[in-house]
Amino acid sequence: MVVNSRLSDAHYRYEPLASKDSIRLLRLMPASKDEQELLVCELVHFPLSDAPSYEMISHISENPPAYQNIQVNSNLFPVGSNLLSALKHFVQARPRLLWVDTISINQADDQETKVQFALMPTIISNARRVLIWLGMSTRDTKRSFMCLKELAGSVEAYGIQSWSNSNDPVTLLEREMFDKLPSIVNLCELERIYGSSWFSRLRNLQEISNAQEAKICSGWYQIKFNDFVKATAVLKKFTRGQNRSGSQLSKLDIGATSSLITTWQMSSNDKVPGLFAKLLSRKRILYYLYHNRQYCTSDYDRIGAILGIERSHSLEFYPDYYPEWRVTIKHVYLNFAKINLERGIFDILGFAGILYTLYKDGLDQDPRERWPSWVPDWRFPEPLTEPFSCGTSWQAAIKLLPQVDFGEDENSSICVRGIILGSIDLGVVIVEPSSHTPDDALRQMAQYAPTAKALYDTHGGKGAYASGEESLTAFVRTITLDSNLSPANAVTSDNDAARGAVNMWLQYEDECAKWHNHKNFDQADRAQIELQNPWQFSCYAELLAARVKNRQFFITSGKYIGMAPWFALPGDKIAIFAGAETPFILRRSGDDDDEKYRVVADCYLHGFMYGELLSEELLSTMQRITII
Repeated sequence: MVVNSRLSDAHYRYEPLASKDSIRLLRLMPASKDEQELLVCELVHFPLSDAPSYEMISHISENPPAYQNIQVNSNLFPVGSNLLSALKHFVQARPRLLWVDTISINQADDQETKVQFALMPTIISNARRVLIWLGMSTRDTKRSFMCLKELAGSVEAYGIQSWSNSNDPVTLLEREMFDKLPSIVNLCELERIYGSSWFSRLRNLQEISNAQEAKICSGWYQIKFNDFVKATAVLKKFTRGQNRSGSQLSKLDIGATSSLITTWQMSSNDKVPGLFAKLLSRKRILYYLYHNRQYCTSDYDRIGAILGIERSHSLEFYPDYYPEWRVTIKHVYLNFAKINLERGIFDILGFAGILYTLYKDGLDQDPRERWPSWVPDWRFPEPLTEPFSCGTSWQAAIKLLPQVDFGEDENSSICVRGIILGSIDLGVVIVEPSSHTPDDALRQMAQYAPTAKALYDTHGGKGAYASGEESLTAFVRTITLDSNLSPANAVTSDNDAARGAVNMWLQYEDECAKWHNHKNFDQADRAQIELQNPWQFSCYAELLAARVKNRQFFITSGKYIGMAPWFALPGDKIAIFAGAETPFILRRSGDDDDEKYRVVADCYLHGFMYGELLSEELLSTMQRITII
């Protein structure tokens, strides 16, 4: 019988768990062949550390839900129809122990739910297998799974050694091989698989990140998750822009799945030694929140899900922390920001500033309701630009002892030790937020990148930079965010990497002038431009566009140069906080006499990203900076 909501009478009643480390496992009993009979199950308690071998079901509840009953401990228990179909397909000839979140946790008990969700990483890692249920199969599921397994088995033949190099250009041989794949595969069925809402749910990241083994299941058909990733890497290679082939498979939209796998791959990459491993670990937690928060349906659950993904690192940086449920969402996010800052994780200020600057002033009409600018509101969509700390471990002031003091109430200011290095004097936005296509970005860059160089030449770009290097070298390293240099050789300018970067810029500037003089930028007109090395020009242009998109080149009042988000303004201050990886842009909160600031964003300031120019004289100007 199907009902519209969970029944309340004569149904299973939860017994309290014996301890905080206890769990419930569902014992799924063998079923009869009569489809009308209820599935028979038992719900049993075990200490998590002493639980027998079990599997975990990962599924998505339908919306709106339609409940059907199963039998649990001789009582009726309503479950969603999608979960019911999974249980029916997982029935075996002998009893099977399963952990299912919507059954194993008493969802009506907030305190138990909080405790159990904190145990989730261990519950997942202790399970011998995670069964990812994508719903019932169709008549085309078998062929689709066979195709995916064939792609997984041929991943090396397609030149793919890792998920990251699935972005490489396609060779002629690889394209011919891909086009020979069976045309009988139903594109609609693959779209159903890749379009499953399971791949767009943030919490599922922690399930595959902590699983010993995972399988994707649809009806009676299964594929190992690792094989699914390999197959998706091949599809990703052939569904990208110019790599698209004539095969119908190249039309497949794998966006959400690709995003989830990319994040999962990052969480599995721990091959970074020493200090940088710790910097990357704590950065990764914030990076996940920034790029994947839209995949979480619960504002309260968003931080908990991320900490579950990075549990080994979150235990180090956030011991005994788990977001509370019975407080405001503002309190949850503010408390998380405070915990980061108490541990010297200043990266969070970059995320806070960008979100605050773009959204808070427009949405909070009453100033009394404003959040502090140092607290990220993770509910907002991902903005057009990302913090400079994403993807790179800078070392601006990480060797200095951080000091952060907090006010007594949650709307108060914080005080940090730092140095104010001057203010933004002039700036040029190189690729504007209005550029929606790669051609738009390249066209704007062809115009404004040379303009930025001309601006620097006119205002302080003559002679050597403050670091002692030539002004052209400093400019090129700035506009490329030092992307061609490693921390080991970034301090010096007379090295092969620096010279190579400058030579590439000079070639780009020369070629760009030819390109920019043409009125149109479609493919036909580009072919008419006589470039010395069009392939090299294109690669460098794309690299540069990725660095400068939605960002501006600026010159400070002290003649330092850097890169900032497009929304930074003349008069904004540049500061370095003791213990921070990057400099930050601050904006006065009121009139000129007000010494309180709001965080705007982090930034790149040339000569300070590795602490090169932090002289004793500058360090002597360290002061307490108030941020509200």
